[in-house]
Amino acid sequence: MYDAPFLRTVRSPLAAVFAALLVAAHAFGADDAPKASGAGSPKKDPAYRLSGGFALRFEYDDNIIHYSDEDLEVFTTVPNIGKFSITQAGDWIVRPRLDLTAVTQAVTGRDLEAQLRLTSWRYVENSAKNNESYQLRLKHLGFGKDNFQFTIYHAPASYIRNFLDRPPYVSRVVPLQYQDFSYTSTSMTLAYWRRLTKKFDGKLEAKRGWRFFNRAFMENDTWEWRYLGAVTWRAIGPLRLTATYDYTDAKGRAADSVGEGALGSDDSDPSYVRDSYELSFDLYMKKGLLRVNQASLSFGHQIFFFTSEKPLYDDPLHVGRKDKVYRVEAACSTRPVVGPASLEGGYRYTERTSTAPEVAVGEDIGEEKDYTDNRFWIGFEIPF
Repeated sequence: MYDAPFLRTVRSPLAAVFAALLVAAHAFGADDAPKASGAGSPKKDPAYRLSGGFALRFEYDDNIIHYSDEDLEVFTTVPNIGKFSITQAGDWIVRPRLDLTAVTQAVTGRDLEAQLRLTSWRYVENSAKNNESYQLRLKHLGFGKDNFQFTIYHAPASYIRNFLDRPPYVSRVVPLQYQDFSYTSTSMTLAYWRRLTKKFDGKLEAKRGWRFFNRAFMENDTWEWRYLGAVTWRAIGPLRLTATYDYTDAKGRAADSVGEGALGSDDSDPSYVRDSYELSFDLYMKKGLLRVNQASLSFGHQIFFFTSEKPLYDDPLHVGRKDKVYRVEAACSTRPVVGPASLEGGYRYTERTSTAPEVAVGEDIGEEKDYTDNRFWIGFEIPF
């Protein structure tokens, strides 16, 4: 039986699923495995093919919590009253990634690819932001010039920032206190794409996602559906243009006690719908300066409409609120430069603006929610 000691060292449910898939593939393909034969006998393909990759990226982000300018001024000028769990607004991030991939034809007679991806983010100064993610992806050829892909993603508790709140069942006469605001994210995505014509490719995705927040903020739990469509145009020679639109509908719990409903609770309602647009330009080069083989430039725009139906005085941070997020990103990657190792680098600028009815007389929600963020990175990847 197939033995994979390198998988047994990964202690996660997804790694166990991945290992079980390999064992099942081996069992299905046992009859097709090469057998001892005399000279000149045809050599059969193995039941499965294994490969992998290790990538390491170094990133710098000048606003890791996405604080507004007003909050950043408070952070640097006012003694900490519990609002901030970070030691500095910007930080270096070390991001290792491990990919383990198996391909087999033993299950369906055509290539079935399974990939386990393990990713970690380690912050040099602000360890509260450290987090990981696990992803299992299954990819299969379709009936012609098409492909299917199913992805399971999970990220354990990730810290966002500190907010004022009370735990469930605590009397409202108890003063609000700053507490860590974090969540666990899980999703499943089904994707389909195909060659439409000699010049155009198309892609469709449907995603179901869950976010569960820590106990003090459980009213923010959300269940979302996301639908995506994309078209790629192979324009001129190595140039590709891709236009993407996705729509998200996220429903919030909006309650933190048994028997409460969204409208009758004394908690906020984070429900929203979102329109996302993206246009990207990708240039693939066989011979590029400094061995660059791909360069990309993308522009993104997201519009969030918060759909809370509570009275304005009960939920001033969500009722009537509209967020706009703009993003510009440039990145490039190289062919192997040292042995099999290739390099990558990039830069991303993000800006969010928020508008809503006045939170209180003389206040503006933008003073808390607006932010700008700059992130750049460099890294390498080694296939094996």
